[in-house]
Amino acid sequence: MTIYCVKPDPPELASVLSRIRKKKEDYEKYNFTAIQGRTLRAFFDLAQEYETLENFYRVAVFVPKIFMDFDTCLYLVDFESGKLKRACDSLNAFGVCGMDPPEGVKL
Repeated sequence: MTIYCVKPDPPELASVLSRIRKKKEDYEKYNFTAIQGRTLRAFFDLAQEYETLENFYRVAVFVPKIFMDFDTCLYLVDFESGKLKRACDSLNAFGVCGMDPPEGVKL
């Protein structure tokens, strides 16, 4: 069997290790509660599980709703107009798609 191996210590390794250490420090500073940590892990697991963008949007708004009873709305920049538009929310799912954001929500 042949496996792909790179040089023992490529220059990129230092960068990767630095980012991993920084991320570890960041997570320690965040000091998430148990439910916040579970919510984050569930989001990352489910975001990788589904293949469509639509399901990613659903995961993004419904994980906070189900885990923390927190309503959310996902806004994206419309490619054609360059304006912020609603994509999905935890109350109406895609029923809000394309709607303008409420006043005060800006890029």
